[in-house]
Amino acid sequence: IDDVPHRLDMARDISQADFTINFASEDVMEKLQAYAPGGPDCCIDAAGFRFPKSLSHRLQSMLKMETDSMDIIQEMIYNVRKAGHVALIGDYFGYGNQFPIGAFMEKGLTMRGGQAFPQKYWHQLLEFIQSGRVDLSPFITHRMHLSQGDEAFKIFNEYRPDTIKIAIKTDFADEVPQARATVRDWMSQSQSR
Repeated sequence: IDDVPHRLDMARDISQADFTINFASEDVMEKLQAYAPGGPDCCIDAAGFRFPKSLSHRLQSMLKMETDSMDIIQEMIYNVRKAGHVALIGDYFGYGNQFPIGAFMEKGLTMRGGQAFPQKYWHQLLEFIQSGRVDLSPFITHRMHLSQGDEAFKIFNEYRPDTIKIAIKTDFADEVPQARATVRDWMSQSQSR
């Protein structure tokens, strides 16, 4: 679920998602109900607080009445099946208004949240990447040196349509390996279709 066409295309083509939903042009609840009557077993928010969808939350954020938008959380609670699960792995840091406590309680939902603990898992994850068990290269759209950090952050922060992830190389690291296929390759192929 997104409103950025190239990310939806990538989810379909690279990640092989069964279906995607563009919330700017499609009714999320209607499409989810058609795919999973009664709602999905679990909804996961990997976006976080930065993406208010409603005018109410945009205004509250501008007026400093809340720091974190509840739009995505509300949508998950309304869409997940009764006795389902809601997981928050997106970044939240403060407080939000209009949490649908009634719907949450009446549906008997379980909610869990938390950030990754890289201190615990980085050795295992690095081994997965080095062994080829996990290939992140399709998601790396830019490769830059640490001295270009300001430019890298600017590119990422602007949510440019050609940007997914930026690999940063330091002077102490080997060369950042080139991807076998990049999102840019995929994008140029899909545009030529």
